[in-house]
Amino acid sequence: RLHFQNKLTEEEAAHLTDLGFRFHSFEDVYYECDFDEMLQKLLDYQQEFQTFQIPKKYEPDPELGAWVTMLRRLKQIDDLPEDQVSKLDAVEFEWISTRKCGSSFMKRYREVLDKLTEVHDVGGDEAVAELLSNDAEIKKWIDAQKQVLANGKLSESRVQYMEDLPGVDWMKEL
Repeated sequence: RLHFQNKLTEEEAAHLTDLGFRFHSFEDVYYECDFDEMLQKLLDYQQEFQTFQIPKKYEPDPELGAWVTMLRRLKQIDDLPEDQVSKLDAVEFEWISTRKCGSSFMKRYREVLDKLTEVHDVGGDEAVAELLSNDAEIKKWIDAQKQVLANGKLSESRVQYMEDLPGVDWMKEL
C-alpha cells in the first residue's frame, strides 16, 4: 500500500523488490502472478485449513487472498480461461465465497446484483432497463456510485463491480 501511495523512496521500493516483494494492486494480482504457482499456494492453504474460503485480505499471503477473489469474480462474468476452470474444478474449488464483506457498499451491491441477475436471466437487457425505470431505489444507488466516482472516491475494485452488473451501462444516464 505504501508503494501505491508513493510513500516509499525509489531505494526502499528497489530493496523490497530485490527481496522478492511484488507490488500489485488487488486487480493486478490475478494477471501478474503465475497461475500454477498460485494454485499450489491455494492447495497448500486448503490442505492446512480444509477449505478454499480464504479471506480476501489474508494477512500471511495477501496475494493469495486477492487472487482467489479475482478467480471468483472472473468466473462469475465468464472471463476465466476454461483450462483454469477445469484445474480448479478438478480440486473441487469452492466457486462461491461464504465469506461476506461487511461494507455497506457490498451489502447493497449484492442485493442489486441479485435483483438485476434475476431480471436479466428472464428478460435480458430490456427487462433490466424496464426495472430501472420503475425501481427508484436501485436507480438512486447506481447514480450515487456515479457521483462517488466523479468525486474520485470510488476504488478500482468497486468500479469493476459496477461494470459487472448485468444489463446495466452504469455510466450512462439511467
